[in-house]
Amino acid sequence: MPTGPIFFMGGGGTGKTTLLNMYTKQRSRELGVITEVARSVMREKQILQVDLSRDDVFWDLQIQIAQQQIEQERTLETSIVSNYISDRCVLDALAYATLRFPDSFPPLGSVPMTQSGQAALVKPLLGSSEVAAEVLKRYRGALMVLVRPFDSNDACDDGVRLVMSRKELDQYTARCRVLLDALEIPFVQVGKGKPNERLRFLEQCVERFQSAISS
Repeated sequence: MPTGPIFFMGGGGTGKTTLLNMYTKQRSRELGVITEVARSVMREKQILQVDLSRDDVFWDLQIQIAQQQIEQERTLETSIVSNYISDRCVLDALAYATLRFPDSFPPLGSVPMTQSGQAALVKPLLGSSEVAAEVLKRYRGALMVLVRPFDSNDACDDGVRLVMSRKELDQYTARCRVLLDALEIPFVQVGKGKPNERLRFLEQCVERFQSAISS
């Protein structure tokens, strides 16, 4: 049964990739997979963790991540693999960008609930209203999964990604929710629980999603 795309959102160290790998383990023939693009972009552009403190580098990186993510989504949308799952999405880059550069975006509390108003929120990152509309349409028809931090989540320095304190991680997760609501994109939240409990919750969400799009 077709499911349409599934997108994972959330900060580093929340268990997104672990949950994605558990879900796809028995479904590798059914699903295409988009792995997190940030690392590959940083390698390609030779961006180091220390460079992320520079505003110009950080801003350009979010744009490049969003562009690469969209390219991979388009590739899978037009391939024989009609169903795919993605570790993060464009809105993750948007969350980082709006937190660090709030003056570059419309005020989140006053985004008009119109197609043009919502596209204007995404446009500074994507460069055009047309691409923004494309992304919003895709995400509104997908299963969006926001993975929340564990109670014990602390800053985890892997030497590559941006290191966030627990407070920053909570702020990032909250910003993801604000963006999803402002853009009228339905989503589910994966909270606390052991890996198998999280997996079962995700499977239930996918089942409901399948039923909704098939009815």
